[in-house]
Amino acid sequence: MFKDSKKHLNDTGESYAQHLKFASNVGFKMLIASMQCFFHAIVPSVFKNSGSKAIKELYNQINNRN
Repeated sequence: MFKDSKKHLNDTGESYAQHLKFASNVGFKMLIASMQCFFHAIVPSVFKNSGSKAIKELYNQINNRN
């Protein structure tokens, strides 16, 4: 597990702290977006574009991080 983690950090070119910050930020944004999508499923008039907007923003953030 540690060997794979070290390889992943090397592949991303990040330190542990940088990776922790970036991955935690992405995870938090995904958590918020998932709640918005859930509420949208119940009440379609709320958070109409939040899910797709979050996906696009996260896609760009992940692909442009280095």
